[in-house]
Parts: sequence; structure tokens; C-alpha cells
Amino acid sequence: MSAEPADLPIESRQVVLPETAAQTQLDDEPSSSRETGSAEKQASGVERIMSAPVSGGRHVQHAGTWLMMAMAEQHQLYDAALEELWDEPRGARQIRLAIDAVIAALSIGERSVEGVRRLASSSADRPFRADQAPSVSWVRRVMKRFAGGDEKLNGWQLHLLLAGRYMRQAQAGSEQAVVFYVDNHMRPYMGKFVTRRGWLAGIILGRWCQENAFKHGVERWGINQLDGRNTSAYRPDSVIPNPARRRLDRDLRLARLDEGKARRELARLDEDDRRWEKVQTKLDDALDRQKDFEALRPYTPTHAPLEETELAGKLVYHPGNYKAVMGTIRIVCANAETDLAYTLAPYLRKPREAKKALANLFKAPGSIRMEQERILVRLNPVGTRSEKEPFSQLLEYIDDWHLVLPGDRERRPLRFRSHL
Repeated sequence: MSAEPADLPIESRQVVLPETAAQTQLDDEPSSSRETGSAEKQASGVERIMSAPVSGGRHVQHAGTWLMMAMAEQHQLYDAALEELWDEPRGARQIRLAIDAVIAALSIGERSVEGVRRLASSSADRPFRADQAPSVSWVRRVMKRFAGGDEKLNGWQLHLLLAGRYMRQAQAGSEQAVVFYVDNHMRPYMGKFVTRRGWLAGIILGRWCQENAFKHGVERWGINQLDGRNTSAYRPDSVIPNPARRRLDRDLRLARLDEGKARRELARLDEDDRRWEKVQTKLDDALDRQKDFEALRPYTPTHAPLEETELAGKLVYHPGNYKAVMGTIRIVCANAETDLAYTLAPYLRKPREAKKALANLFKAPGSIRMEQERILVRLNPVGTRSEKEPFSQLLEYIDDWHLVLPGDRERRPLRFRSHL
């Protein structure tokens, strides 16, 4: 994947407004012209972020997020987003930076895009390769622009593209079935099971498993997070489950339960018991209610056009295209975390805590040293000595994974090390 030149601006104006000839001309202006207009743009309140080359530093906050960014690069998230789906030469820099920001926020424990605000530090130019950390509103606008509307549907295409790749990888060399889910939500199902209405790469059989992956996905990565704030109204002729029928069926079930309860009580009472008449009245009432509800059912369809229900003019939905982008990034992060945890676990005294230990690694500050043929990132994670030694073993092991930083033009290998 190609990287951006260091002297090109990343402007939220390109995200908010449609691309016009004037904007294209602005991008083509020499740097002196752009600098002349920067003060005017800043005065007008337009957020301006300048891209920067990869650079080193001694005290870099959130240096550990580079590990997750590099893993997402290896999982082909950036290739899918920027090379296969984004067909415009302009805007790739903004999208790369926005994805970086979302991944970094999720990596440090924030479960939504709002966590981007926790990344603003004096050394934010190093991990983001920009002159400042992007704001929440900027990231959201860029990601929504990438997701596209009802015509482009980049969000769903990215979702399905990565899902397909994961499924093919999981299926390769195996005769076992691959688990596939419908969307990004996890719902209780049949009591003690939990289903994700979302996709999860592969099937974890014969691998080390820390805990219920679905529960972890909600608590760690915010799979159920409501990312969008805007809503759209359903078409009046949309056919929906009839709320009146649902309510009628519920009342019928309750009446049948009351009948059963009353019959059980009567079976335990003698006819001369003073409570007999009261329980019999309850039974008669339950039977009468059932008769009324059953009479209404033929005239109350299970589904009906929205305009013919009580929800007419009220029912709205959150467009899923933007949510699909955010959900895809979360799943890539969760899968990358699983790969790292599976590698780290054998080195730990408590293998089941591998994912918790990794959270400290992602949050770690560190130093970055630029070398001719590689980039050395030395992290300083929080942890006991029994955790830090496994960190060092893990980081040396993943040298063979050939991780690179997204957007690095020279694609220099990343080498991570840990302070003991």
C-alpha cells in the first residue's frame, strides 16, 4: 500500500464538502500558497491536519498502538479499504489517518470513536504521522465519507470483503465448518448461549481460548456500541412485525399462564375451602380473556405495512453503512488480539490472562528509533516481571511476522521490543 507524501495537507473541508474543482485546485497549489491560506482557514474554524513522515522520538505516548495498527495492516484492512474500495486518488491520506485513530482508540480500551479524544498528547504527531491528533468529529466525518451513502455502500463492501477473506483463511486446509454471523450485534439466545449477529473470523477449535469470545467482544471492543447518531425514517409501505399482534400474543400467553396457575391451585384445594371461590373466579377470568384474545387474532395480522400500524410516522432506523465500517475495524482488532494472545499465552504463568496482559502492551508508551532498514519501537508496558518477560518473548517472536506500519512508503519492518 502506498504512503502519502509528507507535505500534503489533510483537511476536514475535503470531508465535509463534496469534491469541487476549487478544492482540487487547492490541493494542487504549491506549499507556499497553502501556508498563506492556513491562517485564514484556522481563523474560520476549519480543522487542518498536516501529514508528516514517519519519525522517531524518545518519549512517545501510545506507541503500543502501532502494534495493533501493524496487525491490522497484516490482516489487510488498509489494503481492502484504500486499494480495493476507495477509487479516488484524493482522500486516501484522510482515511488512513482516521482508521489509525479508531484502531488506536480501541486499542487503549476506548470502545467507540469518542475515545479518539484520549489520544491527544504532546507526542501525538509520532504515532499518527501528523502534526496533531485528529478530533472525534474529524474522524467521524472522514469515516462517514468513506462509508458512503445508499449508492456507494463502501461500509458493507468492506464488511463482506474482510469476512470473505477470513472465511477463506479459516477454511483453507480444514474440513470443519466456518462460523458466519449476520451483523454486528450479540444477543442472548436460548438461555445460556449468546449469538453474535455479526461475523467472526473462523472457528476457534484446537486453539487456546481465554473466555467467552462474544462476551469479550462486547466488553473489550464495544461490538454492541451504537456508533451512528443520525436516524432515517422507514418508508410508509414498509412491512414490519405488527406491534398490535405482538402485544395480543403476549397477553394471550399471560392469560394461559394464569389459567394454568389457577387450575393448579384448585387441584390442591377442597371444594369447601374458603379460597375455592376466589381461585375459581381467577380461572374464569383467565378463560374469558383467552376467548377475547383468540377472537381478535384472525383480524390482527402478524405483519402489516407501517402506515397501518401505531408506529406510523414514529419508526426510524440507524443507517448501517457507517456502523459496518466501525464494526469491521473492531472485528479486525479482535482477531489480531486473538492471534497475539494465542502466541503470548504459553509464555505466561496464567495463560488465561493473555488478553488482559496485551491491553497493557497496547497502552504502553515507548521510544521510536528510525534506522535505515527497520523501525525499532521499544515499549515500556505496565506489568509485573512475570508479565514483562513474556512480552519480550512475544515481541521477538513476531519479528518473523514481517509487520510494517500502514502508510510507510518504504515498508520498513517494524521491530518491537520491551523494557524489562
